Amino acid sequence: MSSARCAQGGYSLIEVLVSVTILMIGLLGLAGLQAASLRWTADAGQQAAAARLAQELAEMIRAQPGEIDRYVAGAAGSPSVDPACYGSGGCPVAARIATDLAEWRAQVAAALPGGFATVCRDATPADGSIASPDCTGGALDPVVLKFWWAARDTRGRSTEASTLSAPVTVLPLRP
Repeated sequence: MSSARCAQGGYSLIEVLVSVTILMIGLLGLAGLQAASLRWTADAGQQAAAARLAQELAEMIRAQPGEIDRYVAGAAGSPSVDPACYGSGGCPVAARIATDLAEWRAQVAAALPGGFATVCRDATPADGSIASPDCTGGALDPVVLKFWWAARDTRGRSTEASTLSAPVTVLPLRP
């Protein structure tokens, strides 16, 4: 009778602890995956914003046929908004281009954290910084849009846009 009394059913405390530990490791892995997914979603949103902004500038350039070199020259400086362009009388083409570029850069700064962009002729578009976009400027070089913003590196750490040695995104422009 005593041997029947020693037979027990159920789980031991050690088995339960091992099971809970394995479950917790799995849940921690899922939490890390969720955090990475949120980072990737934010990065994809910023890439989409850059593409949308590039399309907007391309449409502005297409609205001024034959003036692409004025856009390139205007982007090399610090374009400003001309209030005359908002009146019913219109404004000169150079003022319209400067206003387009100033408004577009304001949209870039608002849509992308620490955002800056330029349009230039460049045979080697994957170089440059905000301070020096490094555009080659050759007459036959392709027209590109270069974007910089405070992006995340491969480990998920934020980088300041001003410290980047290459644009985050480069998009060719075909007028």
